[in-house]
Amino acid sequence: MYILPPFAWMGFIYFLSDQPASGYARFRGILSFLPWRQELVHGVLYFVLAVLIARLAARTFPHRGAADTVKLAALAVLLAALYGVTDEIHQRYVPGRNPSWVGIIADTLGAIVAASLWVAWVRWREPLRPMTSAQARQARRPPGRDNGRPW
Repeated sequence: MYILPPFAWMGFIYFLSDQPASGYARFRGILSFLPWRQELVHGVLYFVLAVLIARLAARTFPHRGAADTVKLAALAVLLAALYGVTDEIHQRYVPGRNPSWVGIIADTLGAIVAASLWVAWVRWREPLRPMTSAQARQARRPPGRDNGRPW
């Protein structure tokens, strides 16, 4: 069931970017007090998309340790950024909308922030997991012994 939320969110992004300029104007009024409202909206939308993709990747691919978590986060950023590029290409064909490099950059930055926070969360959460019995035995061994070998 982790596969549905990213695709649903991508559909929501597609719906928003499919609004012609006249329909898009009603969404603009909501955040009219912010100077970079369009870039902020892009960043937030792709922040959520990257979190959903990272969550899906973590449940789909087996991973161990921080290095694998960083790889999954990079995958989430890459996929979210690629979807951002396709979204900007799609906007080229919507009346009154124009593709923008600034939008792609905002999408990618939102995904990078999300992935960075996700990696930090996983690293913070890791020590809270209980140790297995083998890990506990390894931690109790005195230093200087070579894995319990008698020679």
